[in-house]
Amino acid sequence: MKKTLALTICAALALSVFSTGFTLKDNSAKKPAYDHAVIVNNKKSAPDYTKDTLSANGLKLIAGLDKMAESEEYISLFTASDNISEIISEIGEGDYSAPKAVYKAEVPADEVMKLFYTESLNLSEDIKASVAKRYFASIPTQITATSGAESLAAMTLLTSGSPIIDDSVKENQLYIFIYDGISAMVTYTPYDNGAVDVSASFVINKDIPNIKTADEMEKWFEEQFGGMSLDFSEIK
Repeated sequence: MKKTLALTICAALALSVFSTGFTLKDNSAKKPAYDHAVIVNNKKSAPDYTKDTLSANGLKLIAGLDKMAESEEYISLFTASDNISEIISEIGEGDYSAPKAVYKAEVPADEVMKLFYTESLNLSEDIKASVAKRYFASIPTQITATSGAESLAAMTLLTSGSPIIDDSVKENQLYIFIYDGISAMVTYTPYDNGAVDVSASFVINKDIPNIKTADEMEKWFEEQFGGMSLDFSEIK
């Protein structure tokens, strides 16, 4: 996995999405993302994700990503590839208002540095800290990159974010929103004076939507990211 991360990180750090001025269309009736199975009502009350401030902010950003995916005009501005357009359009057919589950984890810089740092690197503490923040924010992109170049290209067009002020965010925070057949991730990277950089993106990976517990999520990340140990919890 380290070799894969090294190959993808330069591209991941350089990618960005520009805002545009066109009007996005609104679809009133939407299907579950990537999966057309019948939804069974198990009579369990859905979690109120708005009680968690960062989760609520993540849902707003994901709703914005959904609007991007719905807009043929937006897609045509950035790609002429039929395959990439099809991936994005299919994502736009999904309903992202109610995740199946939301997991969160604090991601200390020491854990992030396991992904890239070796004793042979002659980096100052300031540079190491800066690189660790960039690596952390690129985790969703790195995961999608394992699904192929077209999936990666599609997801870079479905990335959004905006800085917030939140003094409670002292460490990197990773939020994972599980939907049918796809997931979305939101990263929160703290800086000085309560400033927090926020980035949201859809993630194409066949494993993550099938994860059922926080323990399974922890195991998956440890396997995929070279022993990086994270403590996930499910928002309920």
